[in-house]
Amino acid sequence: MIRSFVLATLLSAAPVLAAPISYVESIDGDLPDSFLYATTFTLDVGLNTVAGQFGSDTSDYDAFGIIVPAGLEVISGNVLLADTSNNLTSTTWLLYDGPADDASIREFIEAPSPGSTNFATTTLSAGRYTMYQQFLTGYGSANFTFSFDARQTAAVPEPTSLALLSLAGVALMARRRAGV
Repeated sequence: MIRSFVLATLLSAAPVLAAPISYVESIDGDLPDSFLYATTFTLDVGLNTVAGQFGSDTSDYDAFGIIVPAGLEVISGNVLLADTSNNLTSTTWLLYDGPADDASIREFIEAPSPGSTNFATTTLSAGRYTMYQQFLTGYGSANFTFSFDARQTAAVPEPTSLALLSLAGVALMARRRAGV
């Protein structure tokens, strides 16, 4: 009986995780041009990807948001560009802390075309972030793929939980000493 209770308690405390996101703009729908209406994705453990297309020749610029849930952090990020017009040399994306209309710029991401670059030089802790395509160098279009490698953070017990566990331990020791 006690084993069942302990097992049920441990299982109920475990976070429920889905699969990492894999969004492909050509299949899943167009990403908005404005950071004010950015599609937002909640990341999960593993390699999360957002792929799309943009271009100055098509007037298609993209923005999207990510949410890093409590208990996770992004330990690395990468953007890969594939020039589909042979006219682009690079693009600059802005990584904002929070929604872009009410946040500070965390990082400028200069991505060569074709090529890839790493970003998120520091881990992205739990919170909301926005990616917004700001500048193009050249005239044309390209495909992009953003990758976010999310990992679980070390579990730190809450003070209340720790206090209750300590109290339970003291009660068990007192009961054992009393011979009950």
